[in-house]
Amino acid sequence: MAKKINSEEEDLQNNDVIKETLSIDEIVALRVAEVLAEKEQTSKSSNKYKFVPDSAIIVIKANGDGKFIIGDDRGQNFFVELNGYGDTNTISFKDLKSFHGRNSSIMKTGKVVPIEVLSDNADVTIDDVIRNLSLNSIYLDTNKISPIDVENLFTSKVKLNEFENKVKNSTEIVETILEVGYILYKQGVFTDNSKMNYLRQTSAQPQLFTH
Repeated sequence: MAKKINSEEEDLQNNDVIKETLSIDEIVALRVAEVLAEKEQTSKSSNKYKFVPDSAIIVIKANGDGKFIIGDDRGQNFFVELNGYGDTNTISFKDLKSFHGRNSSIMKTGKVVPIEVLSDNADVTIDDVIRNLSLNSIYLDTNKISPIDVENLFTSKVKLNEFENKVKNSTEIVETILEVGYILYKQGVFTDNSKMNYLRQTSAQPQLFTH
């Protein structure tokens, strides 16, 4: 044990000696390289996800008005119905994968979103589901608003500057953002005129939120 401790102390001393012999520019460059290596390792770790079993039950939610039918081509193997904004239902991950493979735009545009995992495997999260469906660039990008959290945009918790940046970066789900905003406006929940004006301008719809 004493030898191991001595060896570690010698390594630290050697590193200090090396840093003392380097110029300031070399030390900065060395530190930058270390930071970049740490970021790369963090990125690799964040891209890992757990296997989601086909039997896992996923809760899905409608992010718009109207009826959504989630099923196979003939509705013979699975059939799930969502009736209007906020309505939820459950579907197996196997069936959700099958539907997404043939109708990927529904979840890519945020019209229907997976919001919860009901599984015996407690370690499986909704993020794992999203990554298994290859939706992470839309749902997990911190520069965007996740389709799961669109309603949060219209609360006082999200200030105007953040609101504008999130909307600007979330081009894939802009129609869903507008629809959710209009639904909440009709319900009397969305009343922020500054946010309304921004959406009117960016959508080129000057009459939006006026009736």
